[in-house]
Amino acid sequence: MIFPARQGWGDVLATLRLLPVPVQRPPRDTPWRDSTTSKEALAEVAKTKRLGAPVLIDVRVQADILRLHAEGASLRQIAAALNASGAKPARGGMRWYASTIKSVIDRCEALNVAA
Repeated sequence: MIFPARQGWGDVLATLRLLPVPVQRPPRDTPWRDSTTSKEALAEVAKTKRLGAPVLIDVRVQADILRLHAEGASLRQIAAALNASGAKPARGGMRWYASTIKSVIDRCEALNVAA
């Protein structure tokens, strides 16, 4: 039995007569999934809904973050102030981080929440 040089398992099984016909596959340069379509769909959903789990943060802590940010404090300074005051982060975290502060500020700006 002679096998062609390049085969997929479908072609091998068809040659061995374990499958009635070779399995049709798209050409190698065809992507399996169009990632731009997925990205566009997620972007469309993100316009109306917040993706991911909701972050529950105390309103007073949120107001403090926005006030300190408006006064010109850096993200690290805000995080240090919240850690020093004993304010608990959302989701049971141990301390505040600059990235968490940035997320809160970005979310407030997206929702047009004033300080």
